[in-house]
Order: sequence, then C-alpha cells, then structure tokens
Amino acid sequence: MRKKWIKKLKKMRNTLKSSLIIVIIIFIIVLVALAITSGSRLSRKRNEDFSNYEEQFLEKVVLLVDNCLYGEGEKNTLCSNYVLPRNTGRYEFFYLRDLVDGGLLESFANPYDKNKKCDLDSYVYVNSRSDTTNSSYGYDLDYHVCLMCGDKKSKECLDNYQEDEKYSLSCQVAYDEAGTKLYDGKWTDQNLYLILKADGNISSKISQYRYHIGDDLVYSDAKMISNFEGLVTLDKNISGEYITVDAYDEKDNKATTSCGNYPIRIDKSKLKSVIITGVLSNTDRDLVANGDYSPMEVILEANTDPSTSVSGFTYTWYRNNEVFKETTIPTITVDQDGAYSVEVTNKVGNQKNTSEQFIVYIDKEKPKVKVIEDTLILDFGQDYDFKDNLEVTFGTSGGTYSCEPFNNNYLGTEDQEITCIATGKNGLETKATFQVKRKQ
Repeated sequence: MRKKWIKKLKKMRNTLKSSLIIVIIIFIIVLVALAITSGSRLSRKRNEDFSNYEEQFLEKVVLLVDNCLYGEGEKNTLCSNYVLPRNTGRYEFFYLRDLVDGGLLESFANPYDKNKKCDLDSYVYVNSRSDTTNSSYGYDLDYHVCLMCGDKKSKECLDNYQEDEKYSLSCQVAYDEAGTKLYDGKWTDQNLYLILKADGNISSKISQYRYHIGDDLVYSDAKMISNFEGLVTLDKNISGEYITVDAYDEKDNKATTSCGNYPIRIDKSKLKSVIITGVLSNTDRDLVANGDYSPMEVILEANTDPSTSVSGFTYTWYRNNEVFKETTIPTITVDQDGAYSVEVTNKVGNQKNTSEQFIVYIDKEKPKVKVIEDTLILDFGQDYDFKDNLEVTFGTSGGTYSCEPFNNNYLGTEDQEITCIATGKNGLETKATFQVKRKQ
C-alpha cells in the first residue's frame, strides 16, 4: 500500500513540475512581448518627438526669413546676423544655437537620451532656386532642416556640407585706407573704405569677399592686401543701409559679419540746378506762369536736377528776398503776392543751389458788372457802344470786358438781348445781359 502511494506522489510531483515549467515559459513570453511592445512605443514616441522638433525648428526659421525679407515693421534682431538668399547660388545656414540665444526657441532635450540636449550646431539650410534679384517678394527658396540629437540625424542633413575649418571675419568702415579714422555714420560726399580681415583656424587663403549693401548683393572687387585681408572702396551713393560681408576660402568655407551698428551714408550727387513751377490749388492743377495773376492759392514746386538726393533735400523759401519758410518737401502753398525763390541744400551741406524768382500775384476777386438800363430803347441804326450801359469794377489784377454785338449799327430791326462779359487777368469772369428795343 505504501509503495502505491509513493508512486502516486511521484507522479503528481512530476505533473506539477511540468505545469510549473509551462507557466514559467508563458510568463517569460508575456514579459518579452510586453517589453517589445513597450520598447516599440518608446521608440515611436522618441521618433515623434524628434519629428516635432524638426517641424518647430523649420517653422521658426521660415517665420524669421519672412520677417527679415518681407516684414514692414520692426525687423527681428537676428536679421542682421544673416545675408539672406537673393539669387541663384546664394545660400545661408540658420543655426539652432542662434535661435535659442535669440529667444525664438528653447533648446531641445535629446529624445533618445534625456540627460543630453540636441546639438546646437543643428541648422536649416536655405538656398535660392531662381534669380529673384529684381523682385521684393516671392523669393523662390528651398529649406532643408538638419536636426542632430546624438546619433540621430534628419534625413535632409547635407552630407556634402562639411566645415573643415572654422574662421572668423571682421570688418570696419573708415575714411582712409589704413583705417586710422573710423567712419562715424555721418553723411559724407567722399569715398569710404571697407577694411576686411579674416582670422582663426584657417589654412587656405581667402578666395573671395562678397559684400551686401542692404538687400543689394555686390560682388566685391576687393583689393587683396594679403591672403586674409581685403579692401573695398565705397564710392557710390548709399543711404541708410547696413553693410554685411561674406568671405569664402579656397575650400568654400564661409564666414559672415556685419560692419558696425550704423548705416552707411554717402551722397556724391551734384546739385546742378533748381527752378520753380506754379500750379493752382484746384483739382485740375492748372499751370500758373511766372508773373500771372491767380484767383486762388498757388502751389510752388522746386524742381531740381537731379530730381532726388540720396541724403534728401532741405528747402529754404524766400519771399521778397526774406526767409519765408523752411521745409523738407519740395512744395509750398502761398496766398500772398510776392517774388518767391528757393535755396535747395542736401544733407551733406556743401551742395546748394538757388532758383530764379517766381512772381506771384493773387487776386481772388471776380469782376463786378452793373447794368445801367435793363432795357435800352434806341433808334434804328443809332451809333451806340453797348459797353456804355455797364459799370465794371475789377480786382487788383485789372481786366477787360466786351459785348456781343458791340454796337447798335450791327443790329437788325428785331429786338435783341445783348450779352457782355468782363474777364479779369486772374481768369475769373462775370456775365451780364440786357435788352435793346426799337423806338416805335
């Protein structure tokens, strides 16, 4: 009996052992499945975070470029750091570091290593696909985002973009080639000199400097003083624009800098002549000749050659050789008689010219005509000047008056209406009529 129970116990133990093994195997399979599912979710979540970071980075750069290119109000302070694409072959890198430092983005936590941040040297590469230099809007730009978080990189990272060398570029604007007298931002009619220097970790020489005056790209004819220094003569009219310079070494590595915190102001235009024209202050803007009488206010306009100055003009108006008004616009409205002239000056201060005098006579009064007899009774053929039936008073401009017909000799046998018109030299008219009857 005892042996029989022993056999049963052994059998039960073996059965339990087998069941336990099966349970353990199932448990392990479940754990592995959970781990795989959890890992897949985590991986998907990390990739989603990475994609969201790419979108945020790209969106901020697009908004920044739109503001710098098209913004009508205040420009973002970062705009001066970049030379934006203007035509085929132009490109720019917008680095994550600059956007973080400029307060446009917060640094991204590495989705694959929470203890680290994504690389601040991540960039959005922007280039122009077509020539857009003649247009203020509609730049045809391509954007490529390269976000680097540890070993994870965007698909659009440019494998052929390698900055083998790092170097910096500095520049200054001076009144002389040696740079002993730095430019102070004031208007000048003399040449200025842009002095360029490159330094840092650079072994290949500078192959080209390109400088931008505001939005205008100028391919520099820089005089190369050495492999790392250049000199550009600024000898054209420039107004209110900042100069930004690119330097390229022989390996096509690029550095960019902005020259100073002031706009460049050069006005080399020569003021040749100035004349005054006059028009009436009416909707038709009728011309007024020098010395003509006017029935209303007259607009005087200073016309200069050249018609504009990069530094702008100031206008000092004289009436009867005494200062009448100073303005920065070329027109004034006058309602007094007088001999007017204008002295035009540009902001450089040594370009002045004065017009000849323009004589203005103002007479706003219409002629007054009084008919003495409303009906004249005359003999047939009686010699009578119909103007004798009028009393006419003119303003200061004087004038003339006439009737049609003008004399009784030209009347027929029928009664007629006589029309008379008084015209002042100011162009204003007054009409009067009366009747002529025959004696019966």
